[in-house]
Amino acid sequence: IPTTKRCNKMVAKLSDKTLGGIKVVGRAQRADEILWRMDRFFQRDNNNNHNNTFNETTTAPLRLPFELPHANRQTFTMVLKLYAAEKGLSGLEGPRRAEAIVRRMEERYRYGGELDMKPDVVCWNQVLSAWAGCTDVDKAFHAADLLGSSDIKDIADDSSYGHVLRACAHSNTNDRSRKLGAEVAVKVWRDFRSVVEKQKSAFGEADITTTSYMYTFLITAFGFIKDTKRRENLLVEAFESCCDAGQVNAHVLTELKRSCSNALFDKLLGKNNNNNKSFQGKHTLAILKQLPEDWTFKAQTKDSSGW
Repeated sequence: IPTTKRCNKMVAKLSDKTLGGIKVVGRAQRADEILWRMDRFFQRDNNNNHNNTFNETTTAPLRLPFELPHANRQTFTMVLKLYAAEKGLSGLEGPRRAEAIVRRMEERYRYGGELDMKPDVVCWNQVLSAWAGCTDVDKAFHAADLLGSSDIKDIADDSSYGHVLRACAHSNTNDRSRKLGAEVAVKVWRDFRSVVEKQKSAFGEADITTTSYMYTFLITAFGFIKDTKRRENLLVEAFESCCDAGQVNAHVLTELKRSCSNALFDKLLGKNNNNNKSFQGKHTLAILKQLPEDWTFKAQTKDSSGW
């Protein structure tokens, strides 16, 4: 007999890399099918509970000898995380479905009185991540549009901005998508800095902060700008901000080197470092060791590659 616990366990197996879940083709869609059926069972039982007045002309609904599995918050969040982790989902399918899942959670919270179903910023971040990972050429626009909506604007955190900038950085299908990704990145960066300044002005410090991930995606997206002067001015702004934040890592350096001229790369790394030598031909990890400690002390460096 299927139960909520058993169904959730099936979804968890699709999510668990150690059990081979990551190798399952279409695992997000398979988990979503389980969620959909569980939510239909919930709607059936919920409707029956609300329509419990019967007379001679009506028939009581069939009472089953067991409880049907109902989708709970755990079910919804596991499926959302699967959509967020999917790479290369064609078109709008993944992110649109992820957003519909969060809307359904909101519906059950608002109209069903289920307080634990209220979507939080983590739920919305899964939708933004799904946008970043899909193949739609306009994904940067769609992600930024969601970030600026009333649903998430006031609760967005650094991960929210990071996912949108990842969508911008990965918008490299053609010239049009690269241009769109770059322009969206410029706007999102300006909006992010404005939010930080407002929070500092109001509370003395900001709730959201930059990360090495954010700077990596930002520099990649700025590299799509064709106008050399504008591109390099933005790259200088982004890299100097990254240095001030102490978040330079190997990935930041790799994207900076790819996005700017050799002369600018040497200039930026030699600035305030009393180093006039060229950094060309050197591995980014070797360069990283030569940089001032205050440029790197807060960087995400979980492994040798810089993450």
